[in-house]
Amino acid sequence: MPRPLRNLRDLPEPDPELLDSGATLADRCASYLKGLLLDGGLEPGQPISIAAVTRAMGVSRQPVMDAVRRLEIEGFIQVLPQIGCRVVAPKAEPVGDFFQFFARAEGLVCRLAAERRSAEDAAALQLLADLVLRESSNAGPPDAGDPTYRHLNRRLHNAIHELAGSPIASEISASMWDRCDFYSRAAFGSLYFSPAVRRAHAAIVTAIVAGDGDAADSVTVAHLSGVGERAVTRLKAKIGITG
Repeated sequence: MPRPLRNLRDLPEPDPELLDSGATLADRCASYLKGLLLDGGLEPGQPISIAAVTRAMGVSRQPVMDAVRRLEIEGFIQVLPQIGCRVVAPKAEPVGDFFQFFARAEGLVCRLAAERRSAEDAAALQLLADLVLRESSNAGPPDAGDPTYRHLNRRLHNAIHELAGSPIASEISASMWDRCDFYSRAAFGSLYFSPAVRRAHAAIVTAIVAGDGDAADSVTVAHLSGVGERAVTRLKAKIGITG
């Protein structure tokens, strides 16, 4: 997996597309930091150098601080008065609660997608699922921390959200995906598609293609609840809690 950044004074350069985007400076800084949080580099509990971010992004301190405050509200960064800021170290019980809530929200989206998709939608989703499977099979091993897995997962679920045809439900559920990925990487160190994840994806897509809302809902809830349970176990193990 990508190693934690040991020299916090020299952060990696941002994606050129991020620098050239039409977003505000604070938006660009938030996207940059979130990329390090979700795809590797900044680890739970690690301090964040504001000066290093300003150098990497080529901006003043203000937009970086605006980005940090935004990510603090979203639950990714902790600001410590008179000390600085650091990446949040997720605690097991709240993470478990989050996944229970998220699983049910995403289950509803998958149910709606199954009940509302057209025959053309179903065919397109199956083609995308096949593509995701092929591309993920060519991605890095479990310990490589390859961001390909996260982007493929988002691509698949974004397509499902579009089929649901419910902007409000999709917006609420989609807003939790970054937190899901952050907690998963904190617990497992990687967003690698294990065989269990691949089977769950296949089952969800099969249910949606078949128009089976009950199955789409139940399979999704079982999958994400299971991810949450495993994440809780791993987080507890990291701090020496058993049982």
